[in-house]
Amino acid sequence: MGERTEAEQSRLETEPGRGHQGPTTNYPTAPKVDPTFKLLFSALYHDMAETTLMRWHRLLTMLNLLLGSGAAAAIGARHPNWALWMGLAVALIGSLQLVWDFGKVARDHAVLRQRYYDLMADFQRGKSAKEVEACMTALYGAEPPIIERLRKRAHNKAGRSLYGGKFNRI
Repeated sequence: MGERTEAEQSRLETEPGRGHQGPTTNYPTAPKVDPTFKLLFSALYHDMAETTLMRWHRLLTMLNLLLGSGAAAAIGARHPNWALWMGLAVALIGSLQLVWDFGKVARDHAVLRQRYYDLMADFQRGKSAKEVEACMTALYGAEPPIIERLRKRAHNKAGRSLYGGKFNRI
């Protein structure tokens, strides 16, 4: 019997009742995804997350410094109501930064991005897909919660980059 083409194998793996045996044979199996796509998607996601969170960190730090500065105090001396609101804003911004620590989370994303790019380079150098998948599984456990909007953008960007206009966007 001859070898199956990639398209035939993909059809068999996703067609209900085909591709595997067991109690779920009436349900389709998940399609196989190219490791290069998974790696690029993950690297792009962490790049976008790092950029977004670092922007928030810098903006909040700038506002905290400006509202807590001597110039703000001078304005507060002339306008007592503003002083109250500026003090409240400084406390709120400082609390946000302490609780969510956008700068640290952005650095975590930077480290994960680099690790995914390193894995992609290893895969391109000949590391097996099975080894790369195992390393990716370990990295998934270190990831912070997903930002859904960024996940969709990274998915579409990776797909367009690798597959052009033939890619199904989400």
